Order: sequence, then C-alpha cells, then structure tokens
Amino acid sequence: MSGRELPAGWGQQKLKDLGTWRGGGTPTKAEPAYWENGNIPWVSPKDMKRAVIDDAEDHITEAAIDNSACNLVPAGSVLMVVRSGILAHSFPVATTIQPVTINQDMKALTPASGVVPEYLRLVLTAGKQSILQECSKAGTTVASISSEKLSEFEIPVPPSDEQRRIVGKIDELTARSRRAREALNSLPALIDRYRQSILTAAFRGDLTAEWRNGGAPEQPDTADERPDTLPPEWEWQRLDTSSAVSGGLTKNKNREQFPLRRPYLRVANVYANELRLEDVQEIGVAPQELSRVMLRSGDLLIVEGNGSLDQIGRVAIWDGQVPDCVHQNHIIKVRFPDRRIAELVLYWLISPFGRRLIEQEASSSAGLHTLSLSKISRLPIPVPSIDEAEAIVARIRAAFEGLSRVSVPIDAAAARLATLDQSILAKAFRGELVPQDPNDEPASVLLERIRAERAAAGPAPRRGRRPKVTGGG
Repeated sequence: MSGRELPAGWGQQKLKDLGTWRGGGTPTKAEPAYWENGNIPWVSPKDMKRAVIDDAEDHITEAAIDNSACNLVPAGSVLMVVRSGILAHSFPVATTIQPVTINQDMKALTPASGVVPEYLRLVLTAGKQSILQECSKAGTTVASISSEKLSEFEIPVPPSDEQRRIVGKIDELTARSRRAREALNSLPALIDRYRQSILTAAFRGDLTAEWRNGGAPEQPDTADERPDTLPPEWEWQRLDTSSAVSGGLTKNKNREQFPLRRPYLRVANVYANELRLEDVQEIGVAPQELSRVMLRSGDLLIVEGNGSLDQIGRVAIWDGQVPDCVHQNHIIKVRFPDRRIAELVLYWLISPFGRRLIEQEASSSAGLHTLSLSKISRLPIPVPSIDEAEAIVARIRAAFEGLSRVSVPIDAAAARLATLDQSILAKAFRGELVPQDPNDEPASVLLERIRAERAAAGPAPRRGRRPKVTGGG
C-alpha cells in the first residue's frame, strides 16, 4: 500500500521500526538442567496453530536462557515463523499473552507503546501472501523467510485508537463467520442421519406401506436396530439365492507378461454408493478368465479387503463407465438377473441394518476384519416383490436427490465463508471497516514518538552467550 493510498491520519512503517526485534535458539539437549522441570514455554513452529499463544509443547529452565541463544520474549509480543515447510503456502503469526522463549526458526516483535499487538498480528496475517512473495529465501531446502527482508516489510499504521477499533470490529465479524461455519459444518452430519433414517424406513416397509395397502406411511421406530419382523409380503433370502457371486483377478508379476490387457477396478475405486474413477489402472488378463472377471452394467461391487471395520464392505453399482473393465480379487462382484434387485441390495447394504450385518460377518476372533466370497454369499437380504422393490428404490433415489440439492447451497456457502475472513482483513487495512475519527492522534505523531524513544534508548546491546552451566535449573 503506497503512501498516497493511506486513509487520513494513517502512516506506513517498516516492522523493524515498530518495536523490538528478537530471535531465538535451541538450548543443547545434552544438558538436562536446561530442560528438566522447565516452566518457561519454548515455542517452535509446531505450536503456531493458534492465533494466541498461552503455552507451548516444550518448556525450558532459566538456566537455558542464561546459557544459550534463547531470549525471553515479553507478553504482548507477535511471533512469526521464518523457517518451516508450512511457509510454502502459509505464514503463521500469533500473539503471546505470557512471556515465552522461541526457537531459531522463529522471530518475535515486541511492539512499541501505541502499536496494538493484535492489530500487528492481523495486519501481518492479511499480508501473508505479499510476505511470502517478497521475503522468501530462494534455493533453501526448507521453506524460509529472510529475517532481514521481513524486518523491512512495511505495514499501514492507523492511529492507536483506530487500531483498537479495527481489532474489535474484526473480532466481532470473524466471531459471526465462525458461528456460521460451525453451523454449516454440522449440516453434513444431519443430512447423513436423515439419509440413514430414509434407509431405515425403507427396510421396515414404511416407505411403501401406502403403496402396499393404501394406508398412511408409518414412522420408523428407531429404537430397533434391525427389522427382524418384515412386512407379510417380504421374505429373507441369502444374497446368493438369486445372484451369482464371484471374485476377481489376483495381481501378480506374471500378469505383466500377458499381451491381453484391460482396465481394472481396485479397492481404491469403490466407495459407499460411489465409484472414483480418476485413477483406473490396467492389468494383464488370460483369455480364458476374461468372461469371469468382466464387469457388466448393473453389477454390484463389494470391497472385501481387510483393515478398519468401517471401510469393510463398501459397495457400489457398476454402470459401464469404463469400457471392457475387469475387477481385482479384493472386489467381489454380485450379478443379479434384474437391476432393480441390485439397487435394492445396494441400499440395504449401506443402511444401518446392512452395515451391522456386514460388520458382524467381517469380525473375527483374531481381531482382523475381512470378508470373503462365502461370507458375502450368505448375507441375509430382505426381498419384497419386484414391483415393490422398484417402488422402494425410486423413493429412496428421489429422497437422496433432494438431499443432494440441499447440499449444493451448503457447499457454496462454505466456499464463500472460506474467503470471508480474508475479505474482512483486506477491507480493514484499506481503512474501510471502521470510521476514521478526526479527534484521534494521527499515526504520524505516534511514529515520531516511537522514533524518538528508540533514538533515546540507543542501539540494543548485543547479547553474549554465558559459559555453559552444569548445575540444575
């Protein structure tokens, strides 16, 4: 921001001229007296996940400060990371509300009287992209900021009272956006619970109660976890009663030599009612096994695998998105003579009832979680008439599509909120967030007073390292 763009009463100043600049260091780990029973926070980049620092993961003793490059940084200082991989995309800044020490990958600026620490943090946060572009060191193994360039970085400085008004207004607005973000973040879980309640109602027969007998649909009794009692027209069947259940290709080095190659689905491609096909690889196939492992539109795909229980039994339907595609042995294929039954079974297996059955089958006494052809083949499924199955699928699909339409504005609102806080900061430091008060002491007076005080104090004394101590801290 150039001088002529500044609002009335504002000034512009380099960071190094707005307070006391401090570096840090790491006391030797070979000296227990520097670390054992330490009560002074020793802040490093891993602690810079918060805007306000009141403690650190590590602590050191007074002996460590006396005998190392560490400095005690006063409360009210602004801490900045100058060396860390995170600097590739962000510039962590925080204020400390108690005295701390910092390591060599950080810098601290203790603002002069009249410069509000929280204003300084916010203006640096708003200017992070400019700092990363203008102050980064080139050719370093770990992303780094030049301390010299950072100290020369200029920021807009309003009158002290206006700094406080800006901080107050930003706090007010960001608190609102935070509450809105928290409310939005809670909605996906609510939508998922509603989706599960739709499936619960479907497999108790509630969604099609009116379709069957002309009566009003019943409300699901969510106290029960499994529909042990089916509507009179339904029956229980094993999954393999009306389907063909088969495994896929085992990947091995020999397949690299096969001239016949086909795209194939892996576990990484199959999720709950979702296929992720951005990365479909190829595999060698023997001609005599091709017909067994070829996928056909309407095939139900179930992840066998082993691992975390909540990932076992992910299931989706294949719609022929990739021509001539085959499948891996860790994906079990279930083929029905009628796609309507395949869709019904899909919804059954992702319902709370179906998930419970899958988890029961996948558990073992050894603590591993795995499915197999035989386990999947014997899974019980509720079977209505084909016409009712079609009605159930249609009503579930319609309800899910409605929920998807609800999710679109939620996602759009979340995207807008993601940029709102940065927009608030940008507006604040153009002087557009709070009104200027002509009665405020101009920043020029404040900056001149800071210069006079610094000149009167003289250059900061160089700090020499004291001899290493061997006693307790």
